[in-house]
Amino acid sequence: LLNKDREKASKYLVEAYRKGSYQAASILAREGIRDYLRNKEVNETELLGYVNSAMENGLPIGTYYYGLLNYYGISIDKSHEMAFLNFMEAAERGCDEAIICIANWYKHGIFLAKDIESSISWYEKAVEGVNVKGILSLIEIYEKGIGGKEDYLKAFEGALFLRKIDIIEGNLKLVYYYYKGIGVEVSI
Repeated sequence: LLNKDREKASKYLVEAYRKGSYQAASILAREGIRDYLRNKEVNETELLGYVNSAMENGLPIGTYYYGLLNYYGISIDKSHEMAFLNFMEAAERGCDEAIICIANWYKHGIFLAKDIESSISWYEKAVEGVNVKGILSLIEIYEKGIGGKEDYLKAFEGALFLRKIDIIEGNLKLVYYYYKGIGVEVSI
């Protein structure tokens, strides 16, 4: 086995980007945004170029990343309204990260009115794409009764689904539900 060599990995990734790889642009955009959020030094002009390349090549994730640039004011003016529009466009085109983002904004009322029904609708779209974060968020809404009454049976069914696709969080939720006797009308 080889030792990790992030410097070489970065070198080859940039080389692929310069040869026109929009997938490399997407990865470089993601890593640049992560580095920025970790307070690492980032060349914002290059980062904007990576994001634009991903967007110009039709990647929904590129539009999501552009929304993050708007949200944090990286390389462009900070605008939560534009960020929301970018996230919504990316979500409507099937970007999992954007779907979860929109669902969370509605759930917590971030820069728009709190709307649990819309939040649930977006989390359900995440479930259709088997997005684990979306499924866990939907389980939490049902378990805690956020925006209404608890629905332990739906929370339990969500945990069962996660278990069936071999996601450990599903098993852990089931342990809790069986221990507490929550929603256990459904049998494994």
